[in-house]
Amino acid sequence: MQESYNIAFARLGHFLPFLHIICISLFMGLEVAYFLIARWLIRTYKNNEKFIYEMLTKTFAHLAIIAIISLILASFSGFLLGVSDDSIKSVDPMASAIIATKATLMLFLFINIAYMLYHHKKCVKNVKNSDDIALYEEFFIVIKYFTALNIVVSLGATYLGVAYRIF
Repeated sequence: MQESYNIAFARLGHFLPFLHIICISLFMGLEVAYFLIARWLIRTYKNNEKFIYEMLTKTFAHLAIIAIISLILASFSGFLLGVSDDSIKSVDPMASAIIATKATLMLFLFINIAYMLYHHKKCVKNVKNSDDIALYEEFFIVIKYFTALNIVVSLGATYLGVAYRIF
């Protein structure tokens, strides 16, 4: 009796995990890049702070749109991956807890980005009003705390995703 092997490398079942990984990688890459570049620009160009803050607030608006789209796609693909898992993992309470925790972390990331956009709106208002002190405080909160928090939460969600696949 001869066994048949499926040697096709492009199966539809591989697209969803690939999309999920790409979206999470894009989100984490955007967050890390913005965090490092913003900190470097602020430290390097202290004499031209107003221009740097204006440029970084404009850049943040564009990156936030890409980050939100990548999070929506990652959430959608993660949901579909969790629903389509027909293995024994789906009835294991530990695997269900991992899926629920990942969903909660994704929701937290959405809320955190919404709050970052709120602070970004305040930064734009402070740029228009030439209120440099308030601009610095708002921008400092977004960069130092919320962006770093997104990176840590994303790493935790990534670890849970790897743990679920190996589980």
